[in-house]
Amino acid sequence: MKGFWYMIEAVMAGIILVSFVSFLAVQNFAAPEEDLTERAYKTLEGLDSQGLLKGDAVARNHTNINSRVSIFAYSHAVEICSLNSCSGERPSGKNVWVGSYIVPGQARYDPVEVRLYIYR
Repeated sequence: MKGFWYMIEAVMAGIILVSFVSFLAVQNFAAPEEDLTERAYKTLEGLDSQGLLKGDAVARNHTNINSRVSIFAYSHAVEICSLNSCSGERPSGKNVWVGSYIVPGQARYDPVEVRLYIYR
């Protein structure tokens, strides 16, 4: 009878061990959610580092900036705001993320905020 209880104990330990390992495997292999606000900022920062953002931002040419942005599986829109007004598209929806990037003026200090909206 003693051998029977050792066998039951071994089976229970095996079940606990397999369930613990499977729990850890599911936690580690789950894909993390992407931060789209950070992705929008990184996209604008990349355009600025290539020298493609500042000229169009100062000229308030949001269509040119919008044509340079490509984000797979999401729609996007660009809005350019100065201290007084904004020009460009502002999407309406429930799932909208925005990343903003501030660009100084060229000849004088005239800051411009470029907003990149990512939405579904």
